[in-house]
This record gives sequence, structure tokens and C-alpha cells, in this order.
Amino acid sequence: IEQSVSKEDTSSLYMVAIYAPLIIIIGILGGILPSANDIFAGEKERKTMEALLMVPVKRLHLLVGKWFTISTFGVLSGVLSTISFVLFVRYFTVTLNDALNLTNHLVAFGASLLVAITLFALLAGLILCIFSLLASSVKEAQSYTSQIITVAMLPYFLMMGKSVNELQSSAFLIPIYNVFALMKQLLYGVYDMQSLAYTAGSLSVCIIVLFTIGYTMFTKSRWVLGKG
Repeated sequence: IEQSVSKEDTSSLYMVAIYAPLIIIIGILGGILPSANDIFAGEKERKTMEALLMVPVKRLHLLVGKWFTISTFGVLSGVLSTISFVLFVRYFTVTLNDALNLTNHLVAFGASLLVAITLFALLAGLILCIFSLLASSVKEAQSYTSQIITVAMLPYFLMMGKSVNELQSSAFLIPIYNVFALMKQLLYGVYDMQSLAYTAGSLSVCIIVLFTIGYTMFTKSRWVLGKG
């Protein structure tokens, strides 16, 4: 009986580890996408970017404001998706609730997951800002977005065949892949500060590099005002 329960719990936790990251990441992207495609490409298409640039505000502040706005939507959507998933497991399932035991590690789980959600939202928001700058219209930006989502979800499928014990330290240095790896660790009750530090560090470096690229583009009229 003990072995049967153990297998059932393992199977249930595996299901949680499969669905939870997918729901959270889709939640983050779902919060970002509606405004990301319109935030630069839409203004270029409507010819309102010129008027915005005439406002006595530095371009750096405009870029940061737009980036933080769409990233905040992503963070809020990711947090709400997480809460909804946990509440659903808690009150509408039995075996999954027993497998996902967060009672003793709720603070560590919530804090670590919030760091991952925030950094992923900032990174995704910045990537979409850059592609929105590249696009001349909302429709063009949407075509870029579909490809970005496909690439962003590849690490999820690669992670499905990995167990927590197989995750090496180097896995937490690979941007986006490390977010899924960290989520898997947290869901299995593994709280490793080194993994969290590696994930936060690598994502922060990516954000700094991409922000430099985005800001450079935002200072060029070619990208800000479009082909016209």
C-alpha cells in the first residue's frame, strides 16, 4: 500500500510539474501580448509616434515607461495564473493537492516563483518591444510574435523529459530554459539558492544586453518612425 501511494503521489506531482509552468508562462505572455504589439508598431502605423517624441521627456524614460507597463501586465497575469492554479489544485483535486504540498515552504516557493515570473516578464516584454520597433505595422508585429512564442515554448518541451535530479548547474545559466528548470525544482520542493541566483543573474545579463539594443534602436528615427 505504501508503495502504491508513493507511485500515485509521484505521478500526480509529475502532472503538476507538466501543467503548472505551461499555465504560468502562457499567463505571462497573455498579459504582455495585447499591448506589446501595439506599443511601438501601432503608434508608427497610426502616425502618433511623432507627437509622442515632441513631448519634453527623454527617450530613455519613454522606452522604460512603455517596457515597464507591458511587463507589469505580464507579472500581474502570471501571478494571477499561479494563484488560480494553486487554488484549483487545493479545492478541486485530491491527489494533486496531496502531491503539491506547499504548506511548509509557502514563503520560499512564492518568493522564488515571483522572482522568476518578474524577470521572465521583463525579458519577454523587452524582446517584444524590440520586435515591435522592427515592425512597421501591428500585423507585422503579430507575425513576429507568433514565431517568438514558438521559440519561447521550446524549453518547456525539452524540460518535460528531465527529472529534477538530472538538472545541472549549467541549466540555470540558459535564459528562458532556466525559468522552466527553476519552476520544476520549486514544484518538486527543491529550494536551491544557487539555482535561483544563476537564473536571476543570467536573465539580468540578458535584460541589460537587450535593453542596450532596444535603447539604441529607439534613438534612431529609422526604427521609431517607420519606413514612411
